Amino acid sequence: MAKLSQSSSGKHCFDKNNDSRISPATECIGGTERPLRLAERPHETGLKWALLNYNPHGHGPPHVYDTPHLDVHFYLQSKAQRDAIRPGPCDVLINCTDYAKATAPIPPAYMPADYQDQGLAEVAMGNHLIDPTAPEWHHKGFTHAFIYGAYDGVFLRTFLGSSRRRCFGSRAGLEGA
Repeated sequence: MAKLSQSSSGKHCFDKNNDSRISPATECIGGTERPLRLAERPHETGLKWALLNYNPHGHGPPHVYDTPHLDVHFYLQSKAQRDAIRPGPCDVLINCTDYAKATAPIPPAYMPADYQDQGLAEVAMGNHLIDPTAPEWHHKGFTHAFIYGAYDGVFLRTFLGSSRRRCFGSRAGLEGA
């Protein structure tokens, strides 16, 4: 199992070891999140809302995204649909039925070039489709990343992550993502 966040808002937790206690370090994920409404013409982009997610200790996989960083998630689904992806004992604290739905294959014609499904599904997020050619997957450090999210064979979101070592939102940071 991937290393979990050492700092969580406590929203996405599951008593995985069944000891009637929740350990924030090992049984909670998600960092600190803040939903954002999109004010300007979201219907034209298909985007419904956005989420800022601060991970002060990073998160798994180890040696990939385990440095402090900020994720910005852009959702194509409603917040209620996203929140319906339940906590549970599978993969990264996701309900096992929801894990199966989250990892349903994306039709090959719609899978972005170089991206792969590695079964990195998580509560309240779904599956993470990653680019294994990105530098962070080759021990070259994490400065920024662009990741797609999927659930039940369809795209739900995209997100940009940026470590605090890089100026977040800079043109250079977005071009390589």
